[in-house]
Order: sequence, then C-alpha cells, then structure tokens
Amino acid sequence: MHQVLEIYSTVPQSEYEESQGTSMAAPMVTGLAALLKSYFPSLTMFQIKDIILQSGQDVKEMSTPLPGDEVSVPFGSLCITGSIANTYNAVKLAEEVSAGK
Repeated sequence: MHQVLEIYSTVPQSEYEESQGTSMAAPMVTGLAALLKSYFPSLTMFQIKDIILQSGQDVKEMSTPLPGDEVSVPFGSLCITGSIANTYNAVKLAEEVSAGK
C-alpha cells in the first residue's frame, strides 16, 4: 500500500480539502521562497533555491503512486532530493547562510 502526500488547503466556498500534485506543491514552495526573501533580503535567489533543496524533510523511501497511475514507486525516484519542503529547516539554514556560517 502506498501513502499519498497531500496538502491541506483552502478551496472556494470557505472550505478546506486535501489535494496533491504540482498544482498544490508549486505555490507552497513559492510561498516558502517569498518568506525567506522577505526575512533575509540579502540572500540571492540562487541561495534561497539551494536552502530549500538542502533543508527538505527526507521521504525518499516512502512509496507513492506515479502521476496518473496506480503503480507505486519510491518518492525519491520522482524528484532530485527525495524530500518535501520544510519551512522550519529552511529558516534555520537561511539564518546560518545569512550570518555567513
């Protein structure tokens, strides 16, 4: 059995629901990048990209269905890092990078 990673978000009519895929993930990661830039304006977008990629939560061993299919594969086979964005870890790493550590 596979576990599906879903994002809990708002939908029309003042409701909430869980959904998945790049249509949900892209705005979340974009929001993380904006948050980092607003708190650490001296960081370049290249640094912010690296911070997001390096600070994710490892889920590469978790299995998930292929997009549009029922075949389950390791999450790590679908992305470069095998991780999901983690805001707390990203802020901690951004503090270190902006302080020059």
